[in-house]
Order: sequence, then C-alpha cells, then structure tokens
Amino acid sequence: MKFTRIRTRTTISSIWLTCLPARTQTITGTFHQYNDVDWFEPPITESGSLRIRVNTDTARIDPVLLVQRQGEKAVTVDQGDDGVEESLNLPEVFPGSYYIRVSNVKDYANPVAGEYTLSIEYNAKLIDPNEPNNRPYQATAVSLDTPYNGSLDKSDDADWFQFRVDEESLVRIDVTDIPSSVTLYAGLYDGSLKSISGSMNSPPSSRLQLSGRFGPGSYYVKLTTDTVFDDQMYQFKVTATPLVGGFTDIKGHWAQDAILKLTGRQVIDGYGNYTFQPDRPITRAEATAVIARAFKLTKQRSIGYSDLVADHWAYGYIAKASQAGIIDGYPDGGFAPDQPVSRMEMTAMLARSMNMTGKLRGAVPFTDVDESYWGIGLLKQMKMEGWIIGYADGSFRPDQQATRAEFVQLLSRLLK
Repeated sequence: MKFTRIRTRTTISSIWLTCLPARTQTITGTFHQYNDVDWFEPPITESGSLRIRVNTDTARIDPVLLVQRQGEKAVTVDQGDDGVEESLNLPEVFPGSYYIRVSNVKDYANPVAGEYTLSIEYNAKLIDPNEPNNRPYQATAVSLDTPYNGSLDKSDDADWFQFRVDEESLVRIDVTDIPSSVTLYAGLYDGSLKSISGSMNSPPSSRLQLSGRFGPGSYYVKLTTDTVFDDQMYQFKVTATPLVGGFTDIKGHWAQDAILKLTGRQVIDGYGNYTFQPDRPITRAEATAVIARAFKLTKQRSIGYSDLVADHWAYGYIAKASQAGIIDGYPDGGFAPDQPVSRMEMTAMLARSMNMTGKLRGAVPFTDVDESYWGIGLLKQMKMEGWIIGYADGSFRPDQQATRAEFVQLLSRLLK
C-alpha cells in the first residue's frame, strides 16, 4: 500500500518523525517531493536485536539508510547501486529512542514515481525468570504439573531444576518450545547428584522427554545447549503419576486388591506402559492364559483350531486349558482368541476350573436369565456358593463383555 504519514509526530532538531509501535513491521513509502526524506522512530522498550532493511521497486531510487540512537553517532548505509536493498543489523539494542531515516541519494533529488519498503525486525530479549539457577544449589524448585519457562543466553549458561516425588511414581519430564535450530541437552540426577540418564532433541524437533519409574526422593535436571538463544522461551514441565503395584491406573479402583494379589503371583500381567487397563475387555486368549497360570496346568493336548497358529503367544495355554476341559473352540473349527469374553463365558470358564458342573435345583438367581438359559446350572451353583453377584437391579447381564478387573476379581475369590 502507499505510505501516508500519520498525524502523531514529534520534532527532533526541526525534523518531523513518524512514531512507530515497538514491534516488527513493514512500511511502504514514496519520495513524492523534491529532496524528500522520511524519518521514523520505533521506540525500543526492552533490550533485544534490531534489523532494518529498505528496498525499492524502481531503479530510480538508490536508497540510503541512516540509523541513530538518541545521543549517539549516526550510522549511514549506502553500499548498493540503484534499486538495490540496503540493510543494517544491530544484534544488541537497548531501551531508548532510535531514529531511522530513509532517503534517495543526493543526485536523485526530484520526485520519483515508485515506492520503497522499509522492514523493521525487532526481537526483544527475553529475560529468564528463573535466574540465577546455574548451579545445583541454585536449582529452581518446581511444582509437579506446572510449566516453567527459561532461556539459555550465554555459552556457559546452565539451567538447573529440582523436583520431588513423595511416593513411587511414573515421572515424565518434558522440555518443549525449543528453537528449531537449537540442540538442548537434559541431564537427570538423583538427590546426591549422581547421574541417572540424559536426553536431547534433534533439530528441527522442538521437544525432548525423559521418563521412568522413580522412587520417593529429590531429583535434579540440568539443561544446556550448543547454541545460545534469548528470543524464545523453552517450557519445562514435570508430571508424576503414582504407581501402585507398578501400575498407574489401578489406584483406588474397586478391584485394586485383587489385581495386586494376582499380579504379585504372576498370574496376570499389565502392559508395557505401566498400565493394567482394568476396564478393558478381556479376550479368550488372555482369559485362558490367566487360568492356565493360576491353576498351574501342565498337561496339554494337540489342538488344531483354524484361527490359531502354533506360534501364537497363547497357544500353549490354550492347549493346556483344552486338555483340562476348561475351554473349547467353536463349531466352525475356530477358537476366536481375540474375541472378548462375555460375563457368562467368564463364569463358565472359572467354574470348570474348579470342577463345578452346575446345579439345576433352586430358584433362578437373576432377573435376566431363565431356566432355559444354557448356563443356568453354573449360575445357580456359583451364586448359591457365594462366588458371583449380580447388579443392583437383580440382573447378571450374561452377554456383556467381561473386563480384566471383573475376571481378576472373580478368580481372586476362587483362589482365596
């Protein structure tokens, strides 16, 4: 767009100045009158860096750039030819008034039918709010789940952080918003400053992470860099999730005690990410493996299910449970190892594990089954002997998928 001078101005030594906001910006202007010059003042409110460029769309302008901080000597830049950009880079500027003059060379005093573009790039230097934290004894004490911002603006700078966990926890340390050209290193230390582990990002990645299982105590993190930066803040954050039995997702769960009991006996395992996933449906293969471990089945028979290969992780367990008469396949010749187990199938599998055959006498124990239901005998016996209970509305919901927690809870009762 065409540059138009604004009304807000000040006069310095009888020179009109266009006052600009203290930010990065681009201005378009013209030399529309004889011996025309334009003055600008971008007030610098914080220390930082300033880059000034002026270019033009016509060879009739040979731009000249003059920059002066109030009270200091001016710097004039005129290195290019007609139509060529002029620029000045000030890597360190301080709060105060800076004056910028844009003009044409003296030989081109007449008005010009063309435009110039003045680009001002101002980057304020960010102040690290955690300094001084260059030594372990100066480490910034952080609260869990709280972000902290910082920068590394000197070659010998190091940022130390300290955090504490009060119980065994899965701890994750995240450093994000790392400048894309910077490699940042994170070292992890225990309370005695013994090195535990380390990590680094790979540019242009803007994040790094450290995680692991931490016992109660104090820990330190040291951040360093290969490239100093002060125009962008990284973010540092520590999160800690308490572990119960090595799991992050069973604390306070209604089946917590049963899960701890059976995982302690190595009857059932969790997953590789410190989770047990108690509310996840349990599959036929998983349930069979748990039963085979729980009852220490040893004998196995030859099986040949159409959907179960010999190197399937649960093949041996299924062969043993089949030999014991605890589980069988389907009429189509398959076993469906990944199919979720229903609550009735769970009850039947565990009842057979205890050599229960079912009882037909007695009242129907639940409102959503009747005497014609295929598992009524097992439900009557298991309910009568106190192994199973239904829901508050009197139902059992036999076709509902059984969860890992429900399976473990029932098995835990059977194993006493």
